[in-house]
Amino acid sequence: MICRFARRCINVIQLGIPAFDEAQTLPATLLDLNRQTERNFTVWVFINQPDLGPPSHSNRESLAWIAENRIHLNYRLEVLDGTALDLRPPAKKAGIGWVRNTLWQWIGDSATDSALWVSGDADTFYDPDYLKCLRQRFAADDRLGAMACPFYHRLDPDPETARALVRYELFLRYYQCFLIWIGCPHALTALGSAMAFRSKAYQKAGGFPVRNAAEDFYLLQNLIKTGRVEGYLPVTVFPAGRISNRVPFGTGALLSEDKSVQDTRFPFYAPAAFDEIGAMIQAFSAWYDQPDALNPFPALAEWQPLREKWLAQHKTKERLLRACHERFDGLRLLQHLRASKERFPPLEPIVALNHLAQALGHGPQSGPANIDDWTLADLEPLRQTWFQIETEMRLIHHHTS
Repeated sequence: MICRFARRCINVIQLGIPAFDEAQTLPATLLDLNRQTERNFTVWVFINQPDLGPPSHSNRESLAWIAENRIHLNYRLEVLDGTALDLRPPAKKAGIGWVRNTLWQWIGDSATDSALWVSGDADTFYDPDYLKCLRQRFAADDRLGAMACPFYHRLDPDPETARALVRYELFLRYYQCFLIWIGCPHALTALGSAMAFRSKAYQKAGGFPVRNAAEDFYLLQNLIKTGRVEGYLPVTVFPAGRISNRVPFGTGALLSEDKSVQDTRFPFYAPAAFDEIGAMIQAFSAWYDQPDALNPFPALAEWQPLREKWLAQHKTKERLLRACHERFDGLRLLQHLRASKERFPPLEPIVALNHLAQALGHGPQSGPANIDDWTLADLEPLRQTWFQIETEMRLIHHHTS
């Protein structure tokens, strides 16, 4: 599918891929990028080694494969060999955040202000028109700073891992769709393999934070606070849904855990909990004109003494509203949902999904009320349905943001 937007100048596209022990996945990803219909792009791969021991066998295999096969790639490839001792992270900073941050510092040394930066992963495939569509979308809107792009995980061959991935992906779509439904500006999902940003927007947001995990989430929060971020694109990113222990949490780490971990860390929050946040968002809009607009919400009690100070700093209704959303960001929103679980107990995944589907004008999915009673074969159509619903909601968010 070709993305059709007006075209202005994007000087070059630079795709950054961190790779640690990825000899089994990196070659397929690099070969898959040959399918891109965009031709003016460079891929930067950081083969990183987190410790001071000898280079891992997998990293040596990756470097050897690149040396032998880069001639078969129809794009420019740059490789940073992080197995060299002087390119390894300090012990206290080792982690994916340091890797991504270092990778983009390296890319930034040769970047221009008109560069479009695309964050990728070594196990991810992309729609053939992905880079072309990104170029066209950013070229069409000078105000656009970043994108959190649509994704659809490739399932692991192991049935239990695949089931865990489907459940997690359904949670992500439920969460994002509900946030869009209540008018939340933070209704975006952060995946390090499915983000793009102008070089200036990335730098203004402070870059990837040096964290062991969730670096993509925190960067997205800062991108939202410092510029404009969109989530709709008519093409898709396809990350691998596989077990990984390279980060303490995240998709790969989650899939290695017992099912109860998902139920605890990623519950399907009750509609009433989202409705309460929706009411808060409405109160933010009214607070400029109505001093007591936040009074019904105990969680916002600490804000009331700050109102006069904020009004002095943010002299228009629009600026005050933006300040409210910057304070009540994606992290605080999630913390509020977690704190509300006793008042609004989470629902079974299927019950929650059917409730939201009906609210959005879609019929409920027929099947058992307990997701554990669904076969993997039956879960896949459900996953496809929610990908389509989320795509519709992303488009709504795109037109209203």
